[in-house]
Amino acid sequence: MPFIIEFGATAKRLFGLNSLDYNTWDAAWKLILIVAGADGEVSQKERDVIIDLARTTGGTDELIDILENFDFKNARLEDYLLNVDQKTRHILLYCALLAARADGLLESERNKAYEMAEIMNIEPVMSEAIEQLLDLEDQVNSLRHILFLKPDNLLNRN
Repeated sequence: MPFIIEFGATAKRLFGLNSLDYNTWDAAWKLILIVAGADGEVSQKERDVIIDLARTTGGTDELIDILENFDFKNARLEDYLLNVDQKTRHILLYCALLAARADGLLESERNKAYEMAEIMNIEPVMSEAIEQLLDLEDQVNSLRHILFLKPDNLLNRN
């Protein structure tokens, strides 16, 4: 029986998944690192997003250490592609683009994400829709920042 990684409540709510087997979880996060590192590095901001999401999806300290030591620069997407359902492929693309955008999405990272999507048979319209969702989330996060972290800016408008 394969080792199953149970997701936390946040991941269950966000993605509608309860768990993944270890091999799928491991390959998924390595694919995300390959996309985020397409510009030659995984920045600290990208790493923070990846580790936070990995922990939310059940990543233990030991599993995170494996990701931290992964050689994304010499890895190929084709070596980690997964035989997973369409929903999981969409979630994977979402997480890859989310991580890559953490320090500003570079063309090389976007191209790598779209290459991954193409290999996984994700329709281009779905890839674009996922990017639009991330754009909307950025706008919501900016509004949240204004409302909760800088409310004086709203109150002192003269």
